[in-house]
Amino acid sequence: MPRRGGEPVVRRIERLALEEAITILRRARTGAEPTKLFVPLSRANLVDAPTIDKVQALLEANRAVTGNLALAISETDWTAMPTSERAALAAFVAKGIKLSLRNCRSLRLDFATLAGDGVRSVSVDAPRFLASPESFTDFHTADVRDYVQRFEIDLIAAGIHTEEQVL
Repeated sequence: MPRRGGEPVVRRIERLALEEAITILRRARTGAEPTKLFVPLSRANLVDAPTIDKVQALLEANRAVTGNLALAISETDWTAMPTSERAALAAFVAKGIKLSLRNCRSLRLDFATLAGDGVRSVSVDAPRFLASPESFTDFHTADVRDYVQRFEIDLIAAGIHTEEQVL
């Protein structure tokens, strides 16, 4: 990847990933094996009007499977996102897409607002969370999942390597 000016390449890769995910979901749907896929999305796609239009057209043409598709956005991109980019995401959510925040550095988030924006899952690094839960949340670790689910948002633990981390 070029250090500067790589946005067109990123946009192309992410669009191809989205197209492939939709193809997989359509095939899974015909085989009666519903699945959910998370497709990465960066801010490079949200600043380019032609790309936004292409993505909206793709989502509109495939509404039957968009309910099983989530756009995964890093928490750092989410917090730095201006209103214009959030408007593009809102248009995607209106087409049935779900949003997922990944690599969350904290769970001290406004989950009611996130739910209203279409976020349906948040992901945290399990080893970091287990090593220092107080840096993520003020809740007891056993209560975090229930609190997040009040807002119909799933908590995803990423980077699990041992059974103890699951428990």
